[in-house]
Amino acid sequence: MVKADTTREFKTFQKLYGLTNKDMASICQCSLPTIQKWRSGEITPSGAAIQLIRLLEFTAKGSLERLREVMDSTNRSIVPAIPAPDKEFKDLETSMTKVMDRLELMLEGRRREKDLEESQTRYLSMVESLKDPVCRWLPDTTLVYLNKAYARFFGKSVEDLMGRKWMDLIPESKRANLSMLISDLVRRGEPEIMTHEVMGLDGRTRIMEWQDIPIKDSRGSVFEFHSVGRDVSALGELKQKVERLEKAEMTMASLFGEPLLMFDLEGNFLETNELFRKTILVGQSWKNLPDMIPWLHGSRLKGPLSRLENNEQVNFHVKIKERIFCIMVRRLDGEGPSSRFLGAFKEERHSDKVMTVRLSKEIVIGGKPVEFLMDPLSRGEVEKMMRQLGSSLRVDRVYVFTFDFGNDFFDNVLEWCAAGIRPEIENLQRVPMSDYPWWIKRLSKRQWIQFEDISQMPRTAAKEQQIITAQDIGSILVAPLELGDKIVGFAGFDQNFKTRLWHRQEINALADFKQLLERVLKPHFSGQIAP
Repeated sequence: MVKADTTREFKTFQKLYGLTNKDMASICQCSLPTIQKWRSGEITPSGAAIQLIRLLEFTAKGSLERLREVMDSTNRSIVPAIPAPDKEFKDLETSMTKVMDRLELMLEGRRREKDLEESQTRYLSMVESLKDPVCRWLPDTTLVYLNKAYARFFGKSVEDLMGRKWMDLIPESKRANLSMLISDLVRRGEPEIMTHEVMGLDGRTRIMEWQDIPIKDSRGSVFEFHSVGRDVSALGELKQKVERLEKAEMTMASLFGEPLLMFDLEGNFLETNELFRKTILVGQSWKNLPDMIPWLHGSRLKGPLSRLENNEQVNFHVKIKERIFCIMVRRLDGEGPSSRFLGAFKEERHSDKVMTVRLSKEIVIGGKPVEFLMDPLSRGEVEKMMRQLGSSLRVDRVYVFTFDFGNDFFDNVLEWCAAGIRPEIENLQRVPMSDYPWWIKRLSKRQWIQFEDISQMPRTAAKEQQIITAQDIGSILVAPLELGDKIVGFAGFDQNFKTRLWHRQEINALADFKQLLERVLKPHFSGQIAP
């Protein structure tokens, strides 16, 4: 009966504490076979051993303090039993206090494990309920934990991201600098707030602010980080918008005294200042830029504006009621159709005159420096005719170019501009012929170049079209300058900002001007090689 009781009590105690045979052997400081014999009933402990197991069982129902009080009043003598217990049990019975201390340590460890498990459960419950991304990661950025909000932000599952490096979610151009920051973070081992770009679910670059808390081992070395993130992209965009508005205010202040117009990407008027209404609008019913400036429509307006970045400026040279203005445009805010732009109108007041440039003395034509291309009398005759042609035909520019075939360049040597038209002669020196392949080839065949609308130039003249458009030219008429079997340059008329039909009157006038130029240039081009 004793045998059965002790075996049952042993098993009850073991079950109450959830202990394995190995655990019991550790507590009792005996071998595993001894415990197995006790459990199977092969060994019957003495009365002291039986009392021990009952006292141990008591700890499952009471307190350790109460147990020690009972133990202090308990007879610890060993009473022989049949069959005799192993020597290990005799040693056990003489060291009950040591056993109880061991049991206390084991129970304390179990309590700590349980507290840790409960703490982890509370932690997981808390972070999973957060809407902000939370993760833990190793110093090489490998993710060892992430909540569902983290996975949702990147459009992945928790399983897809676990074990990956979050550095892979950073734009490649930003990784090198970020790696340096992480190395410094590991070295210092202090909490840090770090802001950087990531690629979000929508594929757009987002700005994240992370509170990174280092976790250290017993030696004080960082082995892991706990991070909580926050998407601050909206705050960044708001900050940029405020900065743009502040800069716009500064721009408006610096342009005080100029006509101002606020408009959208389509050119629709949004707001105007009083000076714009008094000096430009003047009772007109214009509602948008294409109404006011017909050639400034479609891609001619949207193209430059859509590419306009913050802090940049694009200039449009336009003609309004026979007055030439430079519209200086800046982006205020927004992207795409919601963009707003501020345009300041500054009138160009260039006088109508013939301009020449002093070229390098190394540039020679017919063995003479180009600055002596014409004698004073001939030059005066040419300049007079340029002024008469420009004024009577109401063209915006009349010009003369000469070829330097020895060096594959051509130069603008004479230019007349109507009032308000920006001169280009300074920008058109030492122009490489390779920039105008279609142009040079056509002139070499003694063919005129005539376009009522520059946008109608052929695809093979794409390079020339781009350069000419940048000079605000809308229409062009050009004739080659011929000396015998040689082509030595060209002369032409420009109409800026709009298209124009070239009638017989303008063509005949350019032909007369061409003859005058060929006559006065002939003495200086003897020996030149034609293309």
